[in-house]
Amino acid sequence: MQLTSHRLPHAHAPKTGEATKALRKFMESQRDPTNDPVVLWLNGGPGCSSLGGLLEELGPFHNNNDNGTTLYENVANVLFLEAPVGVGFSYTDDSNYNWSDDTTADNNAQAVKYFFDEVFPQYKNNEFFITGESYAGVYAPMLALRLVQMIDVGDYNGNFKSALYQISTQGYIFNSRELSDNNAIYKCALF
Repeated sequence: MQLTSHRLPHAHAPKTGEATKALRKFMESQRDPTNDPVVLWLNGGPGCSSLGGLLEELGPFHNNNDNGTTLYENVANVLFLEAPVGVGFSYTDDSNYNWSDDTTADNNAQAVKYFFDEVFPQYKNNEFFITGESYAGVYAPMLALRLVQMIDVGDYNGNFKSALYQISTQGYIFNSRELSDNNAIYKCALF
């Protein structure tokens, strides 16, 4: 196992008005963090921790012989977000919290806003991609839609509109996506 020098800051991104926290981990690009894109990674499930993506799939911790040449962070800044709330180290103090795709999209949008506004504002002008696997096939387009809706309605939570206009969203990418629950049920029934 080879581990090079990596910046892996983490924090819980707050959800405005509630005691809800979403854990995120961020790996700066090893090539050119100032100019490389920011890639948001969401594991699916629902219920799978994005730390699985960090530790098993995309992150700097690999047991292979390629000397880390295939890592995302070699060409991008990668943000791993634990979603929905209750997955991994994300949590809420609200005992009446009800998880849904809509609340997940809202929470993820708040986490993206917090990331670009409060934690790493220097990346607002970098290209931004929303990526993931499995049920992220639902999370990613809902998050993209939510970001567009927030821009369209104007001022959101203070200066949210102006902040989002500065994010250079380029698209979303899927890996083994799951676009519908019915599709998942049908596939499972075959096995």
